[in-house]
Amino acid sequence: MNKNTLIYKLIIFILILYIIYLHIEILTLPYLEAKIEKIYDGDTILVTSNKNTYSVRFSGIDCFETHFNNRVKYQSKDYNLTAQEVVENGIKAKVILENKLFDTNNIYLIPLGVDKYGRMIAVPYKKSFFIHKTNLSKYMNKTGYCPTYIWNPEKYSNKKTN
Repeated sequence: MNKNTLIYKLIIFILILYIIYLHIEILTLPYLEAKIEKIYDGDTILVTSNKNTYSVRFSGIDCFETHFNNRVKYQSKDYNLTAQEVVENGIKAKVILENKLFDTNNIYLIPLGVDKYGRMIAVPYKKSFFIHKTNLSKYMNKTGYCPTYIWNPEKYSNKKTN
C-alpha cells in the first residue's frame, strides 16, 4: 500500500468518526422533531409536533427583551444598559435567530422540563446537513445578545420542602 492510499484511508476514517461525534448527542438522547411556526424573540419559539403546539424556551440563555416590560428594567440594571439598548439588543437577537433559521422549518428539541409560564424548556438543534447540527442556545449565547441563564427546575416543581 503506498503512502497516498494510506493517507486517503486515514482521512476517510477521521471523517467517519467526526460524523458519528456530531450526531452522538441527538442520537442518544430522546428528542422531539418539530416544525417552527413562529419566532417570538431570540430564545422563544412556537412549534408543532405530532399535532401538538408548544411554546419553547431555549435552555441555557436569557436573551434581551424585544418589548418594553418589567424584565427590561432588571436587564438594564444587570448589564448596565439603558432600557432602549436592552430592547434594541433583543430585536437584534430575534433577527439573528430568524436569519439562522430562514432555510428550515424543522428543529430538533431535547426537552428538559416546563417553566412557570407553561413553556417547554429545551435544548434546540438545527440540522443543516447530514453531518452538521447547531445547538441554537450556544449559537445565540455567542452573539452577545443572549446571556447565559441557568434554569432551576426545582424552583417550579410542585414539591414542597421544609
